[in-house]
Amino acid sequence: MVTMISAKLSEISEKVLWRFYNALRGIWLMVVYYSLWDIRSLLFVFGIENTLYLEREKIIVSKNVNDDRELTELFDILLRPEFARYNEIERKLLIDTVAYFLEKDDSFDDVFSIMTTYFDDDVEDQRQFMRVLLICLKRYGDEIKSRG
Repeated sequence: MVTMISAKLSEISEKVLWRFYNALRGIWLMVVYYSLWDIRSLLFVFGIENTLYLEREKIIVSKNVNDDRELTELFDILLRPEFARYNEIERKLLIDTVAYFLEKDDSFDDVFSIMTTYFDDDVEDQRQFMRVLLICLKRYGDEIKSRG
């Protein structure tokens, strides 16, 4: 009888612990921290501090970052391979981060004010730059998923 009661208590304890674990996990998943630094890190490929590749610098200065088509071409050439190096969770977090700050009507000054790039021109509309970035990141994510 004692063994049967002990086994039942153990089973109940396991169920309670499992429910508690799932509740905590659910809370953690709901508390996502979005940071402009994540976007800044992704855009490091365009920064002057990233001086390892002269050909990359030539590509950057050849594109007008205020023209959506040319900006997309620039992202496709330089950002797509960088983004593909991230794992699935990191890619989703970056996409969600850009979307989050766009939805909050952020100006993205905190990204662009501390970033020195090879862009020939200043980015005139930082939010449009980020909208183009978001479209490209989503497309890259879809491409990666379709390749399996």
